[in-house]
Formats: sequence, structure tokens, C-alpha cells
Amino acid sequence: SGVSVSFVTPKKEAHFNFIEKRELQGLTIEREVLPEFALDESTWEIEAAAGQMSVPGAKHSTKGLEHDRIFGGVKGRRKSKKDKLREAAAKAAQES
Repeated sequence: SGVSVSFVTPKKEAHFNFIEKRELQGLTIEREVLPEFALDESTWEIEAAAGQMSVPGAKHSTKGLEHDRIFGGVKGRRKSKKDKLREAAAKAAQES
């Protein structure tokens, strides 16, 4: 057994929470703020909230925004470039 150290910024706190929830089945890791890295609490809250912001109207998976940022979001909601080209070709063939 040993010691593991992770440095977590406010913007990555949601990602760290996601790792705790997914990999540790909800257990939390003890957190310690080192004096030389101390951050004002209000600044931390503002930056942490910014890290969890989403584009208005965006649809996310049921696993949450941080999961979508890691794995690329919900797939299949938009047509691919190939699909759009196929539709345009089919429409052009139908019109001619």
C-alpha cells in the first residue's frame, strides 16, 4: 500500500468527483489543501461552477456533463457529414 497524490484545479473538480463516483463506487478521497497552493474559497466556487457549465440547449447523456466531456457526449443526435452528402446526392438524383 502507498500514497497517491492528485492535484485538482477548480475546473477539474467535477471530473475528480466523477472519478470518485464511477471508480470508487461513491467513496470519497480525503482532500487536503496545501498552504502554498491555498485558494480563496469564493474563487474556487466560481471556477468550479464554470467547469460544470454547458451550452444552453445542449442535450447530455444521463451520466452527466463531465462524462460527456471525457467521452465526447451523446452520439447519434446529429447527421454525419457522410449522411448529409448521401441525402443531398439522393435528392439531386431524385430531382433530375
